[in-house]
Amino acid sequence: MISFVSLIATAVTQCRQNAQWNALNLATLSITQLRFYGWRELSSHEFHSLSWGYEPEARSSADDFVFRPDKLIVENEIVAYDRDKRQLIEGTQAVTVPELEEELKARSVASQLQFLKHYRLLTQVDNTGATTAIIKWIRLYSEDRNDLLDKEPIFSPNQPGSAVNPKRFVVVSEDIYIPLSEKLPSPWVVHLDVAFSDVHGQSHAMPLGTRLESLPR
Repeated sequence: MISFVSLIATAVTQCRQNAQWNALNLATLSITQLRFYGWRELSSHEFHSLSWGYEPEARSSADDFVFRPDKLIVENEIVAYDRDKRQLIEGTQAVTVPELEEELKARSVASQLQFLKHYRLLTQVDNTGATTAIIKWIRLYSEDRNDLLDKEPIFSPNQPGSAVNPKRFVVVSEDIYIPLSEKLPSPWVVHLDVAFSDVHGQSHAMPLGTRLESLPR
């Protein structure tokens, strides 16, 4: 009887120790950075002197410079309704609407085109735990203008970097396209769902929410 009780006590102790070890050592993922990619840096004087043909956005940088979180791109309106068939055309040097119009004309691009602003949202996900996390998928969504975000996961295991080691991170990107006349929500609350497996092969899914502040107008 005594040995049986001892076995039970040992098993309970072992379970507690395992739970404590898991709490201290298993992978833990969190968002540490959410920002827009800067497509181009211009001096403040150059930015304000250009005839953009639309209202561009800019964020302050160092030494009186600004960086552009949006860039011009055109889309074939005929297939714009279908994201899988979307045809996007970029300019090579153009940064303003008149410059891109001239470039497309020189390239004999003739179609029903819509001018868009292209943003790239970068999300950094850190593993603050003590063991490796194998990311299965990452998905972004928002209650406000969720139509701007891709419904498919922005990260999947076939991409490089799915194994995130302790104290390391992975950066995933989401491309966003909106008409020139529209603006992004301000502020924009974006949620991130991530699914991963731990060192024991067990699966985990967790929501990570964050707030994307407004861009300077």
